[in-house]
Amino acid sequence: MATVPSSRDDHHAAHFYVRNLEASVKFYVDTLGFQVVRREDDHAMVSLGASTVRLIDANRRDRGNSRGRVTASSRALVVPDVDDVYRRVRDARVVVIDEMRDRASKVKDFVTVDPDGFPIRLSTAG
Repeated sequence: MATVPSSRDDHHAAHFYVRNLEASVKFYVDTLGFQVVRREDDHAMVSLGASTVRLIDANRRDRGNSRGRVTASSRALVVPDVDDVYRRVRDARVVVIDEMRDRASKVKDFVTVDPDGFPIRLSTAG
């Protein structure tokens, strides 16, 4: 898995404390199509289009009540091609908890879950 150079700002990334960092990175990269932009022993930053997610190993970081929870930003991720991401999720047989739909606001989206069970809304503006 290659790391893509980036100057992305960590403050704008959604933060997820995860139980298995390797499984989470694999899910975001292999299933959703994100790219790794930074990788350390206890966290990874992945990105697709304008969306960046920081995956933090909850087992290696002492964050008290934050373990295993979304701690910052929205769980809604805007991606360049939501149809492609939806196809990838379906091909991987990942649970979809809200099917793909076009909304009146010109947004097309669906909701799936990551390996820790975090619901993630993926969308593309119409």
